[in-house]
Amino acid sequence: MDTKKVIQIFLSSPDDVMKERKVVLDVANEINTEYGEFKNFEIKVLHWEKDASPGISNNGVQDYIQEQIGYNYDIYLGILWRRFGSPTDQYKSGTEQEFHEAYDRFLKGGDVDIIFLFKKNMGEIDIDNIDVNQLQMVQNFKKELHEKEILTSKFSDQKELHQNLKRILTKKSLALLDASNVQVLEGEEKPQDREEFLDLGLLDYIETFQEQLELANQTMQGIAEKTEWIAGRFNYHTKKLNKFSIENQRDIQKHLPALKILTKKVAKDMDKYANDIKPASVKFEEYFGNANNALVESLNIVIADGGNRQEVTNAQMEVLKMLSSIENAIQEVQSFRGIINSFPNFYSVLNRAKLNMTNAIDDMIVVLKSAKRKAKAVLNVGND
Repeated sequence: MDTKKVIQIFLSSPDDVMKERKVVLDVANEINTEYGEFKNFEIKVLHWEKDASPGISNNGVQDYIQEQIGYNYDIYLGILWRRFGSPTDQYKSGTEQEFHEAYDRFLKGGDVDIIFLFKKNMGEIDIDNIDVNQLQMVQNFKKELHEKEILTSKFSDQKELHQNLKRILTKKSLALLDASNVQVLEGEEKPQDREEFLDLGLLDYIETFQEQLELANQTMQGIAEKTEWIAGRFNYHTKKLNKFSIENQRDIQKHLPALKILTKKVAKDMDKYANDIKPASVKFEEYFGNANNALVESLNIVIADGGNRQEVTNAQMEVLKMLSSIENAIQEVQSFRGIINSFPNFYSVLNRAKLNMTNAIDDMIVVLKSAKRKAKAVLNVGND
């Protein structure tokens, strides 16, 4: 009887996602039951709380933990919510150090896959106990992942996490199995009929691609409409401010109340735009990422089977159209970003709104540039 292939998942997270850690274990157990028994593999979740024994080390606690867990895991799974974690000797948190160790291994050609999930539901927050610094470190780290072109995903609750994680880990686990090493158990017949339904086919991926790309297009159109709206509002407010400056520069004190009202209107429009495009950027990133992944899988099937790639070629043409839209959007929002700073710093409410809007636009630019790189990469697949 062949030895089972063990797929090791290193779970990296601070202590505010204890319930989510339990979800990861539940998902692993479900996949082991549903697929592992007849595919002859087992998922093992590694985490310091259950896989590291008490002890002492001259190299620090984090290094001691890592020495016991090892570096031979197949998948790094990170989860963050409101806390970033406690600092180590080298990094701002143990989770950050664990990620960088996995990422460095990946850059050196190591066989490791990286998954990072963020909980987006902030829950009932006690303002007195919220740690703003921890929240900011989480946001900064999220930007770092985007800059490294690491695809992240978000979830609202444990149910959504369970659904998303089961889909992701099932797909990645099956992909990790080396067909040449996975053999039939002694005395058992290979379950051919059941295996036929495990992996998605070419047309399944094409359908997923079309659905997700359409959602990405709709989201992009929504962003364009919101940008057109704020541009119109800016034009209106600019005329008002210019008129105010010319007519009232000699008697500024007298007209301060009117200026304050106008400033608040500008700030309100800025905040509305920022709050609208933040979730839109997240949705676009998710939809386009899903479409891109589905197209890559389609190309892999066609290349492996040597079959007709017309459907895939048609899909690549759709990506080419989207690439043009992405490039135009990047140019527009980058130009638009400069306009924001042209508004004078009259009141703090406007300064905060400008910062909020600038951050939202910067995040969107990161998402769009990442999508641009992915689009160019998928257009080159199979054309070497």
